[in-house]
Amino acid sequence: MGVTHDTHLAARAGQARCASLRANWGEHAAVNEPARIPRSLRAVAWVQFALGVIAFVAAPIDWAGARRFEIAPAAVGIPVCFGLLGLHAWWRTCCLALLWLEFALALTVFPFTLGGWGFDPVIATATALFFLLTVWQIRVMTSPEVRRLFIEASPENEHAESDR
Repeated sequence: MGVTHDTHLAARAGQARCASLRANWGEHAAVNEPARIPRSLRAVAWVQFALGVIAFVAAPIDWAGARRFEIAPAAVGIPVCFGLLGLHAWWRTCCLALLWLEFALALTVFPFTLGGWGFDPVIATATALFFLLTVWQIRVMTSPEVRRLFIEASPENEHAESDR
């Protein structure tokens, strides 16, 4: 009888926690609702996710040949994706830092693909496309609409509005 009663109490406590989480989510749902996130921002988030997955997949392959385990900075793209979709300002900043790093890398590598390592049209085209994708992502992340979206969703802004 005691086990059944304890199980019943645990189930009720779990239901109460779920109800509390649902109520808390309801307060923030208007800020993070998917319809409010522009397609371009979603695209940037999922590109970051894809680059993060590629970095994790490439790590064991590199490790097998080089005998050392390294994970590329792009692996941070996985949490960046979910941070951007959740409209967390810190993850926007992290994404911008990654994008500027990618931009600098593309600018550094592109001249070598044109002649420094011997011209390979496939590598030159891939590098140029990567560069253009990075420029587009930076443009999206620094656009006034996206900046405003992250400012409106920031916790500091919520507290400032509730104090009024």
